[in-house]
Amino acid sequence: YIVYLSSKKEEEFKVVKRIGVTKVDDKASDKEIKCKTTLSKLVTGKKYYVKVQACKILNGKLKVGEESDVMEVKTSLDQVENLTVESSSYKSLTLKWDDVKGATSYQVLRSDTADGKYESLAKVKENTYIDDELETGTTYYYKVRALRKSKKITAKGEKSDIGIGIPTLEIPDALESANITSSTVQLKLKTVEGANGYYIERSKGSDENFEQIADYTDLEK
Repeated sequence: YIVYLSSKKEEEFKVVKRIGVTKVDDKASDKEIKCKTTLSKLVTGKKYYVKVQACKILNGKLKVGEESDVMEVKTSLDQVENLTVESSSYKSLTLKWDDVKGATSYQVLRSDTADGKYESLAKVKENTYIDDELETGTTYYYKVRALRKSKKITAKGEKSDIGIGIPTLEIPDALESANITSSTVQLKLKTVEGANGYYIERSKGSDENFEQIADYTDLEK
């Protein structure tokens, strides 16, 4: 088989692959010819046109059949996989994903709803991104796709599955007690970054239900 390639459907096609015996001086082989091949060194995201022609050596001469129909092909990047979104502070989320072979950068997109419109948020070269200045407790939805820029063409891979994250406050450190009297206990705790108030709960035992006994909200940070 002879494989032809062109970057434009109406332009001249060039021979890019020969499979099996395609020339008079080729040596015949008993091996079964595989009807498949790989074309390399193509530009990602660019359209190409391919056609194939069968051939045979008969009585010392090369005989060729009719050319196949022209097929349009386009190289592409793999889809971003294993996107994770974790809270990194009360107002930020950290996104991470697997590297995509051939990608020169990644586009991060965000939406307020799972089925909503995803707006471009940033383009990064690494496979991680921190989204900052977010609202604590609000749910955010993300998608990421790989990009490859080459020869004035920017190829875009398929968008990843949705990643979901919620910026959350840190868990308070263990409480400390001070100034204990017969009827009162003064409690101390370290300030939680971003918190403007605290709920205090109490139980008579570690295995029993806790009930709220104090509500300190709208406090200064």
